Amino acid sequence: MHVFYYWKSFEEDLKAGRIGWLKSDRVKLGQMRDRSPDRIWAFRTPRGRKGELQLVAGMKWSDKASVPLAKIEATAVIFYNPKDPTCVRYTESVAMSTSPR
Repeated sequence: MHVFYYWKSFEEDLKAGRIGWLKSDRVKLGQMRDRSPDRIWAFRTPRGRKGELQLVAGMKWSDKASVPLAKIEATAVIFYNPKDPTCVRYTESVAMSTSPR
């Protein structure tokens, strides 16, 4: 199963070194775990481009932390393995409109 994650604070998290985990909701996290996820596709809204999405990363799901983590300030988290060779950050991806045409 693939997980689609809206990563609102993508740039801030990377600058602050918050790597290896994403904030989640406890109920949604439980539902996702029950379906044996394998990939996380992360999107964000590009600055100044409301209504559009930009793919920013593809990551391998992990059931536990795979790198040392700083203090986590969230009630539930999704772990991913940033050292996995299939983990990709898309720095030049093109935004796409989410509005119907």
